[in-house]
Amino acid sequence: MLHHQPYFLAFTPCASTGAAVCARTRITAASEQPSLRSVSHCILGWLHKLLPHHQRRRRVASTKNRHSSETAEASINHKKKMGDRIAGFLNKKPWHPSSFRNQEKTWLAEQRAEKEEAALRERIAEIKKEKEEEESRSGGGWVAAADNPVCKPASSNAPKRSGAADLLARARPAGASTDKEMKRTKAAAQQKDALKRADEKRKAENAEKRRRKKAKKRQAAADASPPPPVAPPPAHAVAAAP
Repeated sequence: MLHHQPYFLAFTPCASTGAAVCARTRITAASEQPSLRSVSHCILGWLHKLLPHHQRRRRVASTKNRHSSETAEASINHKKKMGDRIAGFLNKKPWHPSSFRNQEKTWLAEQRAEKEEAALRERIAEIKKEKEEEESRSGGGWVAAADNPVCKPASSNAPKRSGAADLLARARPAGASTDKEMKRTKAAAQQKDALKRADEKRKAENAEKRRRKKAKKRQAAADASPPPPVAPPPAHAVAAAP
């Protein structure tokens, strides 16, 4: 006689969708037959998982997990792109010292400063060399006639002087000016003297004007005042008169 073996129906929620999935399990032995309590517990657990608040909790948990994973990936990508973003930000800011334009300006300014310093050093070296040559030529205030700026070149038919006179022409003292400077100094001194004389003349004229003005005021005051009373002659003088 054929008979059907009993089956145990187990309802389990799907992990992805949450829908109930019915799985049929064959019961092979009598000892494996489920009891009513176990079946009721299974059904209650399945119903509890289908409740709205449980589904909401599962949905929130899955959202949090997905958000945490996305945040971790985004932080990694953000760190990778941060250098490019900072470089672009700095290049857009003309006031920032780390921008490419400001770095280029700084480099160009440094190059110009180095060129100016090199030219200044060369000029200082030239001045030192010229000074040494001048000191070597004019040792002790004596210079050769050819190097003496005061000595005018002699004509070809001029009488020759001794070699000592040519070689030992006395140089002008230190601080002496050239002819143009002497003329300029003399003209400035003459102008200063002329201004001084004009100033003294103006002061004398002003003093004379003040003196005359005071004299006029005194004369006007004397004319405006009444004459002093004349005392009568004494009586003996009147009697003696014829």
